[in-house]
Amino acid sequence: ASHDLRQPLHALGLFAAALSLKVRDADLRPLVGSINDSVEALEGLFAQLLDLSRLEAGALQAAPARTALAPLFARLAADFGPQAAAAGLVLRIRPTALWIESDPLLLERLLRNLVCNALRYTPRGGALVAARRRGNGVRIDVVDTGIGIAARDRDRVFADFVQVGAGPRQHVGGRGMGLGLAIVRRIADLLQHRLELASRPGRGSRFSIGVPLAKPPPAAAPPRSAAPFPAPSTARPMPHDLAGRCVVAIDDDPAVLAAMRALIESRGARVLAAGTADRLHESLAD
Repeated sequence: ASHDLRQPLHALGLFAAALSLKVRDADLRPLVGSINDSVEALEGLFAQLLDLSRLEAGALQAAPARTALAPLFARLAADFGPQAAAAGLVLRIRPTALWIESDPLLLERLLRNLVCNALRYTPRGGALVAARRRGNGVRIDVVDTGIGIAARDRDRVFADFVQVGAGPRQHVGGRGMGLGLAIVRRIADLLQHRLELASRPGRGSRFSIGVPLAKPPPAAAPPRSAAPFPAPSTARPMPHDLAGRCVVAIDDDPAVLAAMRALIESRGARVLAAGTADRLHESLAD
């Protein structure tokens, strides 16, 4: 059911992105932008509902493994840095060489929810992600300079569908449904990781996750430095011109395939599309 529901939503997002690149009428651009914003919000809310349902049903099982934090932090910087910069915020990811014992997929999902939440409720300043060794464990902090959480609300913010002091819709990630921290708490319980919250209203919040420390393998490479993303005034735009290039697109859903073709061709590339690799080879032979 998750796959069948996600596919048309994914195709809708691709079609909306392709449409935004083709629109030249200034009067239509705000309308197309609103369509894209609504699709992105729908995708995010849908993903949260599916995560919550899987956690409630016990469908997610933890698989702890020795995990390096540096690649995980790099993905957070790559995915959330541009969002923060577009909102006039700074996301700092402190480099780390620490290794931990945890389920890497579930831990990353937990941290993504915390970073998204931090940016959503931070009108100015930014957020910091850092890891520090604490005895035989590691404490991962997500710190923001946002609106903060009053002492009376620090327990109930982890309940389902609870929002305290919901931020304006123009903040990064929109307003949400009040499920992000509920999912964080459930994942932390599943992983048996200690979850802590410290906050001062009007000054910001710090969410901390305590995870077991692990020894790095002998050949572990040192982490690359992760610099903060620049503000919008200095951020470099991503190139959209793919003229003269050939792109291969393979997907078993016709709607998604058509949407990918529309999006990539709108950037000037020639697209070879097929439902499977075998069909692609057949079309090339013809």
